[in-house]
Amino acid sequence: MTDNLQTSFTAVRDVKLAYIDVGTGPTVLLLHGFPFDKSMWAEQTDELTAAGFRIIAPDLRGLGETKPTSEISTMDDMAHDAAGLLEQLQIDQVIVCGLSMGGYVAFEFAHLFPARVHALILAGTRAPADNEQEKAAENSRCRRCCAPEWSRLALRHCRNCLRSGHAQRNRTWSSEFGK
Repeated sequence: MTDNLQTSFTAVRDVKLAYIDVGTGPTVLLLHGFPFDKSMWAEQTDELTAAGFRIIAPDLRGLGETKPTSEISTMDDMAHDAAGLLEQLQIDQVIVCGLSMGGYVAFEFAHLFPARVHALILAGTRAPADNEQEKAAENSRCRRCCAPEWSRLALRHCRNCLRSGHAQRNRTWSSEFGK
């Protein structure tokens, strides 16, 4: 599983990007959502590599083992980071898969680098940008989630959300956290 894979690091633009690179064949670029990291793709990585795909899964800026920069990171920044990583790995074209915020990054990547996109997979995301009320709510959640006392708890909870059998407990915790 991805947790057991070697994490590599490379300097891309102004950030030291953590990523995994495993498998051979057509390349799938997996872009995680917030507040996850590359480890969220463990099961997909196992299945896809067994089916003959190469998987590239970076930790997006400020998440996982990729440290934040002093500037606010944008979808444009993260799309350029992904393109820079692919350039360094000498990969011309990929199947791009994005979940939630990773879907926003995937949209931006496809917009900026259409020749590099063989296919686009979007999960739990949408095309329109957030309105002002949605942005304010997400910013509030991000501030709470990024506070030192919440970051470990939030990441542990988010990983638990992906495991089966936790639906009821997750709904209760999520409704309390979303206040």
